[in-house]
Amino acid sequence: MKFRLTFLLLFLSPMLRAQDSQISFLPYYKQQQLKPDVQCADSITIETLRFYISSVELLQNGKVVFKEQNSFHLLDAALPETMTLTLKPDTTVQYDQIKFNLGIDSITNTAGIMGGDLDPAKGMYWTWQSGYINMKIEGSSPKCKTRKNEFQFHLGGYLAPYNPLQTVTLSTPSEKNILINVDLSRFFDVIDLSKQNHIMSPGKEAMTLSEAAAKMFFIRK
Repeated sequence: MKFRLTFLLLFLSPMLRAQDSQISFLPYYKQQQLKPDVQCADSITIETLRFYISSVELLQNGKVVFKEQNSFHLLDAALPETMTLTLKPDTTVQYDQIKFNLGIDSITNTAGIMGGDLDPAKGMYWTWQSGYINMKIEGSSPKCKTRKNEFQFHLGGYLAPYNPLQTVTLSTPSEKNILINVDLSRFFDVIDLSKQNHIMSPGKEAMTLSEAAAKMFFIRK
């Protein structure tokens, strides 16, 4: 599915418990938010945006006050319902930061076949040697001298020295419902698509671009 970058409204569930927290991720490119079938700025068309968020924690004054168990979420911009996570602390907690991994840790990568969002049938798993794909960004740009001007960035793996797992820590506002912006322009600004447009395996390039991908996430103050 192709994504037009236009306004996308995320709705918060009215069925939350008082202590529940909703964490919504809003992807966009240079002020335009993702929605199917529109070309974005710079003549870039995003067809696929999928990524893993894992090991979600809430912190207060630098100390963990909530840690989600079995914390693995596959977010897919083509499926808006996957772009919001609901955290369920046992008791009401106060927090001023959220912390999570972009990708899947090495222990989980070597744990064998998993279910749920980690099911290989989800299309985010290479092989047991290469592990999970942490993020997929696919689309097209006239800058790409490839078939149909396509680009494909599959960033993942887990083996040293090129483990691309990234940890993101963001300061949060006081309310329980948090909107995390995902600005893809921060990713593409470090890439020359005429020269770099195809990564399909772990390695140095995947690790470098994973570092750029982590910088896409921020919360507006």
